[in-house]
Amino acid sequence: MREGDNITFAMKPGGTRQKGKILWKDPEGESCIVAVRQGDRELRILLHTSGETATGELLTEQAADREPDLQHQREEAAKRSYRAAKNNAQGHYFEQAIQRGCKFYREKGLAEIDKTPEGFRVLKKKGNGLFEGRFIGKAQVDFQGTVRLWGQGVSILFDAKCTGKDRIEQSALTETQAEEPERHWKLGAVCGVAVGLGGNAYFVPWDVWRDMKAICGHKYMNQTELGPFQVKYTGSTVYFLSNLAEEGQKT
Repeated sequence: MREGDNITFAMKPGGTRQKGKILWKDPEGESCIVAVRQGDRELRILLHTSGETATGELLTEQAADREPDLQHQREEAAKRSYRAAKNNAQGHYFEQAIQRGCKFYREKGLAEIDKTPEGFRVLKKKGNGLFEGRFIGKAQVDFQGTVRLWGQGVSILFDAKCTGKDRIEQSALTETQAEEPERHWKLGAVCGVAVGLGGNAYFVPWDVWRDMKAICGHKYMNQTELGPFQVKYTGSTVYFLSNLAEEGQKT
């Protein structure tokens, strides 16, 4: 995609598709500013990734005939793109630390847990094993597998969320993403959300995450509220099962 191209996208996976025109594309990343006409209004939207499942945020809303301050919007978009890239990097590092935890538990014979592959759609086959494609919206939790508890194997599913803020918002998990752990939790699976915040790691049980508003009085958890769910984190490995009661699971 280049500046001047038309694009069809959704603000979030599964959202309503919109049509717009690319006004600016970040040469250092995959972000771009898209203009969307809605009647006599024009929206300027920053997309953090290209494609119909891009995550978008509103930059400005203005009269369609108003002369836009595109330079200012470019500067704001570049700043937000940098923050988004930084957050993505932190998230990837946190997931890698969890994967090292998965390896530890596998080698100890305590669990068999794997990272769920990202959804991918092939757009065009080129032959010789080559193709064009794109990642699509996540349909499953980040990690799933089996853990040995109470002398038997129990299913485990959890998402991983890392933030540079001083709190983790319940909205970090969309309603669609919450459906799968809810179904499995009702059947007796171990479900939750692994949280990276302030250099620490936490494993929040699903019933606590789901009922965050009733338990904490708001739809977020700060470090104090996360405290009871802190797990061992060496900086390179997250031992996300370290709070489970069975002695054989202690790390």
